[in-house]
Amino acid sequence: MSHDVYTDDKRRALAAVAAESDLKKDTQTLLREIHDSARATIGPDERSAALANAAFAALLCRLGRKAEKQTRKIILLTWGLLGLTFVLAMLTAYLCYDAKTHDNPDTKANQTEQQEK
Repeated sequence: MSHDVYTDDKRRALAAVAAESDLKKDTQTLLREIHDSARATIGPDERSAALANAAFAALLCRLGRKAEKQTRKIILLTWGLLGLTFVLAMLTAYLCYDAKTHDNPDTKANQTEQQEK
């Protein structure tokens, strides 16, 4: 029984090392390895399942690329929205200041006195 645990532990350790190695590879390399492994299977049933997994892996890679592209676009649009909000806030502050100075009764009285002179 302890022999099975040892082999399971060893298998898990090897899988962890392989997973870490795979995470460092680019998607093209990973897909190539997946397709190579799928074609190397022996039985026709195994091959069709492996090829289906390979096709699914390719689909996930394509979807991941599209998601990255959309994320970059959303980030760019968010920065644009932030800039537009800043400009509108500055314009609103200026218009509030301008309206306050023109509607001030003291300012109107001074303007009327200056016009009478």
